[in-house]
Amino acid sequence: MQIKMELYIIFHSIIYKFNLNVMKKESKKSVSNCKKTKRGNKSLILLLLVYMLLLSTTSINAQQIIPGILYLNALTDDAKPGTNRIVQNETLFSIFQQYNVSSYVQSMPYAKTPYLWNVYRIECSGDVEALKIALEEQAGKLVTDLMFVYQPEFNYQPEDQYWGNGNLWHLKKIQADSAWDLT
Repeated sequence: MQIKMELYIIFHSIIYKFNLNVMKKESKKSVSNCKKTKRGNKSLILLLLVYMLLLSTTSINAQQIIPGILYLNALTDDAKPGTNRIVQNETLFSIFQQYNVSSYVQSMPYAKTPYLWNVYRIECSGDVEALKIALEEQAGKLVTDLMFVYQPEFNYQPEDQYWGNGNLWHLKKIQADSAWDLT
């Protein structure tokens, strides 16, 4: 976090310098200022490239997939759960066996939207990412809109100088910060 803040400060100082150079160029006070501006523009471009390189190498926290849960939209009746076994279609049945699918149920049976009637929840003990790939490759005509479920990340911190120094004690007392993660 500290590195990102330093990069942020460097970037804004570069932009400030660039704006000063543009103002000098527009004023056209002397030829020497124009030469300085051209050198300044070259250094600005170099600094921006370095900044972009540094930003591309910083790690970004990605949300984690909840293991074993996948949602999909069944396109045909053959792709819906069967009465004798977990699914009627033979291709889907073999994929489900391969990835140890334990549950294949309609996600929203009481939905008012017909599209949502075809959304099903899969629970498996195998690799859910590999299951998604297998379903896309082998059963693409039977199912669509395969979706993972992600762990929610609660990490909002307000950019308020009074929050950190304790002046907003009443908000901390009612734990307002926990609501900021949800809204």
